[in-house]
Amino acid sequence: MGSLDTQPSSHVTLLQWTLWHGSEALTCEVNACAPHSFEVCVTPLQHDRTTITEHFTSVIGAMRRHAEIIEMLREKGWDTTDYCDPNQPRESAA
Repeated sequence: MGSLDTQPSSHVTLLQWTLWHGSEALTCEVNACAPHSFEVCVTPLQHDRTTITEHFTSVIGAMRRHAEIIEMLREKGWDTTDYCDPNQPRESAA
């Protein structure tokens, strides 16, 4: 498992999911920070918006952790409302 902190960093987002549970929402994302430096960040979209960050030395480890977090949240009743490749433009609804 990666190390844990609550400090923001400079990064490129590789994957980002938004989840809801009642009136609560959060994002869970995988970021590339530098070669061999990746992080998984969970950020509430309300309240104090304190981001919890875990650091990894491989993208595979970070992606696995992202999947574990999403599975855990879904088991607790959270719904996925949006997931995307943040580097791809979104199509607008017609």
